[in-house]
Amino acid sequence: MGNTFSSSNALHVQLTKPYYSAGEMLEGVVALNCINQLSTSGIQVEIIGYEETYYSVNTTTHSSFDDDAFNTAGTRTQQGHLDFFRVAMPLGPPGTLSPGQYQFGFKLQLPESLPPSFHHMWGGDRGDIKYKIRAFVEKSGFDIKSETEVIIVDQPVTTGPVGNAAQQNVTMCCCMGQGSAFVQANLEKGCYSRGESINVLVQARNNTSSNFDAINLNLKRMVVFSASSSGYNQSKNSKVAASAAVQGLSPGESAEGSLARRAVLQVPMDCPPSANGRIVQCIYILEVELKGGMGLSAVKTQVPLRISSSVAGGAGAVQLQAPDGWKPMLVFPTVDIPSPQMQQQQQQQPQMMVQQPQQSQSQYQYQQEQAYQQRPQDQVQVMPQQMMMNPPKQQQQEQQPQVMMQPMQGSAPMAPASFYQPPPNPPIV
Repeated sequence: MGNTFSSSNALHVQLTKPYYSAGEMLEGVVALNCINQLSTSGIQVEIIGYEETYYSVNTTTHSSFDDDAFNTAGTRTQQGHLDFFRVAMPLGPPGTLSPGQYQFGFKLQLPESLPPSFHHMWGGDRGDIKYKIRAFVEKSGFDIKSETEVIIVDQPVTTGPVGNAAQQNVTMCCCMGQGSAFVQANLEKGCYSRGESINVLVQARNNTSSNFDAINLNLKRMVVFSASSSGYNQSKNSKVAASAAVQGLSPGESAEGSLARRAVLQVPMDCPPSANGRIVQCIYILEVELKGGMGLSAVKTQVPLRISSSVAGGAGAVQLQAPDGWKPMLVFPTVDIPSPQMQQQQQQQPQMMVQQPQQSQSQYQYQQEQAYQQRPQDQVQVMPQQMMMNPPKQQQQEQQPQVMMQPMQGSAPMAPASFYQPPPNPPIV
């Protein structure tokens, strides 16, 4: 950052760590540097989760000239943007700030149903699920703003064994019956992390007079991008992320029980996590196939899987260090931002409540100033990896700082936070 922060009216958003899990407590601070007296109608922090897509689709234009019809092939760019999570909260009251440095803490209990951060690109097509924290000071003219990205990861879900089976009639050259074959795949669990091994137990029977050369196993990924939740003009990309093969079956052979085949596939580290958004979806399946010779139909079964992002990924990881020259003269109490679920529960409760007397602006101002007492300059310390969230009790007994928060009249009320709605089930692709 250099000296840009300390030499101008500026904001800086700092989190306690570079990534968080869904359901975890997100904590951070907003650092404000004022080089001159600053009148503001409020200081606000906003946390946003959104999906974005950008891709091209093939088009065909029909035209005619002198009774002749023409078809012209082309491409059209599709873009989508959808906010699925947004919560905002004021961190500081309206007023006039004296020159100096101020710190505003905040924390938020993340919903457990939040999808993980996601980024995937093929060719010129790309899709993202991102989260950003935006802080701004509302003032006349241009607002002072700061924005940073936060990575949300999902931890592996504990599940029991999963599997699937298929029994199909086998034909030669699409019409000549050869009998039937059976294949079954069993896994220890249904959710895996990137870099983890998938152990597969394959049981099969060959009730035909033909030979199955091999049993192929493929971890397949299907990524679907849409410009809107309607799913119109989608972009689809299918790829085999990992594969393995085991010995096939001769005519009449059975591989069951102690004779069952065993295979191991490793989930690549660069696999994007499973995603179930409205315009971004990423689906994984394990396909097990009895592969015969030329002209012999295959027998397949598929097992749905989930790939979790148990480690942070993606570019733009947040910076944990404090800004250069950071020595806050006033630290405000940490604001506990209600989660969307808590806000919904509060709105659904009966409205028969005992009204408490309102706190005056002068009382609020006095409490804010008492939250942190100014220390001698030579005792101010900056933590290298974490800014101080709460001042020591000893410092609260020292003299008050010469920093006054003067209330302003006519400040605009804060807009209510919108609520996170879990995305619907992904379309069948």
